[in-house]
Amino acid sequence: MLESVRQDLGVRQDTPSDALPAGKPHPRRTVEHVMDGQNVPPTPKLRATPAEARQAPIDPGHAAALLLAHGTMELRWFSPRDHDPQTPHDRDELYIVVSGTGTFMRAVNSAPLGDDLSLPLYGEDRVAFNPGDAIFVPAGTVHRFETFSEDFACWIMFYGPEGGEAYAHRDHAAAFSGSAALD
Repeated sequence: MLESVRQDLGVRQDTPSDALPAGKPHPRRTVEHVMDGQNVPPTPKLRATPAEARQAPIDPGHAAALLLAHGTMELRWFSPRDHDPQTPHDRDELYIVVSGTGTFMRAVNSAPLGDDLSLPLYGEDRVAFNPGDAIFVPAGTVHRFETFSEDFACWIMFYGPEGGEAYAHRDHAAAFSGSAALD
């Protein structure tokens, strides 16, 4: 097997295992998250720190910097200024507050309006948050940090399938019961 990996990567038999031809990324050092059939999947990064996160660039189209990723899991650093620009997300998410205080709002139930916007239904839950708090938001739910101190920052972990794990479990159960999933 090692020989076939070496051939796929263009490494000669007499080449040290960590040496690769010019222009080929080392399979354990690549930032690609998708196997292309030619690269061995990257070993996930082990650790992310707030100091590193504060310096990380924010990807275009996102409000938070990506620090770790593996499978469906993404760990991002979120530190908004002035207001929280978030809209509902298509996967479940968990916030871990690192610094700052404020108020977080989550709709009790949401109905999609299209273009990643939703309408809160049946009221809203509000909680005060502090460093160390964990806040869960199911996929598709209207939510935002309504107020926050200047030093506010948190980790956001996105995970699971689109629609959230609750929908995936519901669809899985429906498949085994022989009935269609409810919308």
